[in-house]
Amino acid sequence: MIATVDDLEQIAGDDNADVGALRGWRRELFGDAALALKHGRLALAIEKGRVVRVDRD
Repeated sequence: MIATVDDLEQIAGDDNADVGALRGWRRELFGDAALALKHGRLALAIEKGRVVRVDRD
């Protein structure tokens, strides 16, 4: 498991939450993208029926 519902709730309220999703391999795989999405630096879109990542600078 990468992130629990509790992790997501804590991340929503605090960029520095003390949760597994913001440490180690979980942060690399998910946490940095979650924070970017939260702050509008990343968007998700549907392209040809698939969810794609849209980086916004």
